[in-house]
This record gives sequence, C-alpha cells and structure tokens, in this order.
Amino acid sequence: MAYSVGIGLTNACNLACAHCYRPTDRIDAVPLEQIKTICESLPVGSMGMGTGENILHPQFEEIVRYLHGRGVKLSIASNGHSLTAMSDELLGMFNDLEVSID
Repeated sequence: MAYSVGIGLTNACNLACAHCYRPTDRIDAVPLEQIKTICESLPVGSMGMGTGENILHPQFEEIVRYLHGRGVKLSIASNGHSLTAMSDELLGMFNDLEVSID
C-alpha cells in the first residue's frame, strides 16, 4: 500500500494575501534530507505540495527531481506568480497543478 503525503516544503511566499494564516516573522523550509527520510520510511506513492509558494524553496528543483525519480506522483498548489521560473521539463513532472486565484 502506498501513502499519499501532503507537505508544505516552505512557508515562503511572494504575496501578502490578507486571508493567509502563515507566519510572516520566520521562513521555514523542509530540507531534501528530510524528504528522503520520509520516502525511505514510508512507501510514498504521491505527494501534494501546498502551504506557501513551494517553488521558492531553495532546494525545490532537487526535491522534485528526487521524488519524480522515485516514481512519486506529484501535485502542487501555487499562486501562479512563480510558475514562469519553472522549466517546462520540471513542470511536466507534476501530475496536477492547482493555481489559487484568491
């Protein structure tokens, strides 16, 4: 049985939406090594990336390539403002893309 994991890679964001609950006084980021630990501990079949603008994570591309290489189905939620920073190749590694238009 494979698990579906929901994770916020970072709470960094390039917007300041009034309805957002994220703390603005600190930026957190889950390191690639922690993602690897999760994948080595659980049979991860899919991973949904939400909370914050995950594309701003300093190891975002490495994390996506690692997960894709393991055959993990990927989905991401984005405000859309950072999508142009992603290559078509990297974007193609996602099974689902959700764009918030709040």
